[in-house]
Amino acid sequence: MKQIARDGVVLFEEMHGRPQLALADLPALPDEAIAQLVPSIRVGVEIFLSDGVVHARLPDRDTPVVVFHPTSVATLIFNGFNGERSLGELARELSVATSWPAEQSLAAVKDLFLDLVRLGVCVPGNYVR
Repeated sequence: MKQIARDGVVLFEEMHGRPQLALADLPALPDEAIAQLVPSIRVGVEIFLSDGVVHARLPDRDTPVVVFHPTSVATLIFNGFNGERSLGELARELSVATSWPAEQSLAAVKDLFLDLVRLGVCVPGNYVR
């Protein structure tokens, strides 16, 4: 029943010009499409630092998950996952901050984002079911 309701919402949104995308489809997207996604922390997720590692407490799990080791690059990327800027914008900012080539910056932003999606910490804030 839940899937039928979800499919109905997706159909309604698509009929009104708002395309929908399943989270499982994200890794298969080309870089140009990934760059347009706006990363956001899922509602109800608590982020915290413990024992020198960034963790997330998810609303549907009892045990927190390790999110990443807080290197300067990972922290810089993660701090941009605020639902306001696209992955492409974050990659450009990272490229300027690190002097990395654009492709390397996008790969780093994309990899962290997809890891956090897989863990259930992040979602694209735009057009995903």
